[in-house]
Amino acid sequence: MKKFFMLMFCVVMAFALAGCGGSNEKNASQAPECKVLKVATDANFPPFEFYQEQSKVHTGFDIALVKAVAKQMGYEKVEFVNVDFKNILTGLQDKKYDMAVAALSITPERERLVDFSEAYAEDGYKVIVSKNSKLGDDFSALAGKTVVAEEGSYAEELLKSKAKDVKVVPVRDTEAGIKLVAAGKADALVASKIVASFFITHNYSAKVKFAGETILDKDKYGIAVAHGNQEMVKKVNEALKEVKRSGEYKNIYSSYFGN
Repeated sequence: MKKFFMLMFCVVMAFALAGCGGSNEKNASQAPECKVLKVATDANFPPFEFYQEQSKVHTGFDIALVKAVAKQMGYEKVEFVNVDFKNILTGLQDKKYDMAVAALSITPERERLVDFSEAYAEDGYKVIVSKNSKLGDDFSALAGKTVVAEEGSYAEELLKSKAKDVKVVPVRDTEAGIKLVAAGKADALVASKIVASFFITHNYSAKVKFAGETILDKDKYGIAVAHGNQEMVKKVNEALKEVKRSGEYKNIYSSYFGN
């Protein structure tokens, strides 16, 4: 009986090793059995990243792109960790994650904390107001108003640096800001045009709208890694280049944003 259990243990271990792609002596003597990439994200920023409760999986443009990049880098598995947006960069600094993807704007302030890949997407920031509001769509129109923005986001940075006499109220995410505006608890929200469009189109078209056509500012998104890890940055950039060259990037982009 003892021999039987020992034999079964060996069989299970053999299958486990084979599943990770390393069953011979040479592979067995090398580092991890499975090459896993640990990625921080904030999964409430559709269509870039969100969590599907029914299937219990992370999805979105950023998620699909990182999976493609990870495959090019030789990783067999990607583990996504959901983190409050405001804590993502400190988590990278503390080396809790290998990288982060959360529609992270590449800014000089952030580049002092972490390193970024080459930009993989662009976005713009707009003013969102209640359906019946006549508030203007630029910084001057926000003077004397209560304006919400996602905590730690580039939108919050914009308001604090460029808007005068504005009460800036940080919120958990874009949807939380939309709800406050819809309920009349805030005069406006400044947020990503792409993300706000998603929420307005799917759930809030009867309650909120864009104040106008003005783009307050544009920015570019990058994949973030720990500061000083230039080797990782190089590998990510090479993988991104290949994903774009192969046409996979275009397919992923079309799936979430159209042509």
